Amino acid sequence: MRNPLPGRRIVALFPIVGLLMGTAWLGLALEPPTGSHREDWPTRADGPRRPQAIALVPETPVGEALLVGNRTGTVSVIRTDDLVLLGEAPAGSNITELVLLPDGSGRIVAVDHGAHELLVLRPGGGPWTAPGAFPAAATAPLLEVEAVVPTCRYPIRATVRDSSLVVSCLWSRQVQMYDLTDLDAVAEALNTPRWTADLPFEPQEMLFLGDGKLLVADGFGGGLAVVSAAGGELLRTTELSGHNLRGLTLLPDGRLGLAHQELHTGMHTTSDDIRWGVFITNSVSLMPVDDLVSGNPRLVRRTRIMDLGDVLTPSGDPAAMVVSPEGELVIALSGVGRLAFGGADARRMSHARVGRGPSAIAADGNGLLYVANTRSDEISVVSLAEQTEVARVPLGPAAPLTAAERGELLFHDASLSLRGWMSCASCHTAGHTNHRLSDTLGDGHYGAPKRVLSLLGVADTKPWAWDGQIRRLEDQVEKSVRTTLRGRELEEREVTDLAAFLRTLELPEIGETAETPLVAAGREAFDRYSCNRCHTAPVYTSPGVHNVGLTDELGLDRFNPPSLRGVKFRRALLHDGSAKSLEEVFAVHPGLGVEVSAGDLPALIAFLRTL
Repeated sequence: MRNPLPGRRIVALFPIVGLLMGTAWLGLALEPPTGSHREDWPTRADGPRRPQAIALVPETPVGEALLVGNRTGTVSVIRTDDLVLLGEAPAGSNITELVLLPDGSGRIVAVDHGAHELLVLRPGGGPWTAPGAFPAAATAPLLEVEAVVPTCRYPIRATVRDSSLVVSCLWSRQVQMYDLTDLDAVAEALNTPRWTADLPFEPQEMLFLGDGKLLVADGFGGGLAVVSAAGGELLRTTELSGHNLRGLTLLPDGRLGLAHQELHTGMHTTSDDIRWGVFITNSVSLMPVDDLVSGNPRLVRRTRIMDLGDVLTPSGDPAAMVVSPEGELVIALSGVGRLAFGGADARRMSHARVGRGPSAIAADGNGLLYVANTRSDEISVVSLAEQTEVARVPLGPAAPLTAAERGELLFHDASLSLRGWMSCASCHTAGHTNHRLSDTLGDGHYGAPKRVLSLLGVADTKPWAWDGQIRRLEDQVEKSVRTTLRGRELEEREVTDLAAFLRTLELPEIGETAETPLVAAGREAFDRYSCNRCHTAPVYTSPGVHNVGLTDELGLDRFNPPSLRGVKFRRALLHDGSAKSLEEVFAVHPGLGVEVSAGDLPALIAFLRTL
């Protein structure tokens, strides 16, 4: 294999795998910081690492190193000159982002999604130059924790510009800005945000636009928000027709690039509509930033959409995106284990295969890309010039998988769909919903699109489907793959594994649970208005189907009531999504002969938001 960059040693795929054979993974000891509340810091990852964050750090004892944040709460350290994996350091519970601080110290801020914290990490005194027999136990940690700081609930992304660090928090629907003017006192700076902005959607990706503005993208639907970087004021929101907005980046020509999917409500999940890519598409939109910020009504017309694949080239689930200084776009296609390449004016994207579930990309500025393959626990090294993988670094021996872990792989695997257009996660991102309408056979018919349901807490909401005909979760899994994805016939173990994964999906824990007088009054009103007849505690649904005064386009008027648990996380309600808030539900659909009084409505809504 030719080295695309003379002077840098490239480790090919197979020798590094062989290096792992016959060895035990010992991990790295890492002492918790003084005052840490953690009582049990593990010394190894017992299961799959699931890398999902990646950062190049030039200021280490050996120069440049690659740090990889894992869902297991560890950070893997790779020496980039020879791609030697030095080991992994426990650093939290679920690392979703790594951001290099701009002071030349080699310190990074790690976003701990599981513990709702920000961690400041710095290079430690471990064996950066001589790791010994692989994988060796470190006599001292490679990374040390300088600070552990609470932040808003469920942080997921962070980005730095100049002296500002901004963090997006998914389920709490917040963005927080921190002042990093004094990096010598970074722990104190992270203790108090400069401002907190509340958003109308669950934020994930962010991008500084310049001119004092921050762009924030919806983690599930198609929302974009422009926020003042100075004070956190919400300046503008825009709703795009796509969903799963990922990889926000500025192109050299000043346009905004973002990867996304789009579910076309007027199409059906027939074999033809899936095969020819008219039911769901995977794309990159290139839009003028000025038009987006100003709210120009011609934004859609002035936006160029580039398809990431076609009927012969699978492209399911676009994720991270980077752009070279020359304007070459590189997009991770998480559902199919590929990278897509193309200039901003390319008519067709070229593809390169990488590991399973590529989700994060770091570019070194010299023509190499480092790709975190989340679902195969590897890092791919890709030559930008040759558009091909030149090396792959496993993050440790393959861990034995539970049934639920195998099911998670299948849930995110777009090869289960016809022609690789989508996975289960395309519509049920993170097990939730994209808030769109989809014309599947979930109600037994085509012609009446229904709201995509959240799968959070799905294990307790028997029966399943809008018509309430599915009594076993395994049967629902098999039907969805067969009639929605139009994929291959699943093996019995695959059905069992997928169902096992679905049973692990739980609702996030977000405030509004206190039994205040207002909530107590709402609970009483919920029972008094007989809402509990269809939405029965503790799961707030019921078996069978009910006529509650709603009729779809086909005249069907009997539906299984969706569970109300987690209803505060939904932005489209009722079977057809016609209500966009809980308040609208009672305006659009008061129920059969029921009219909630103006005095009861605030209490009833307060109660529903605690479920």
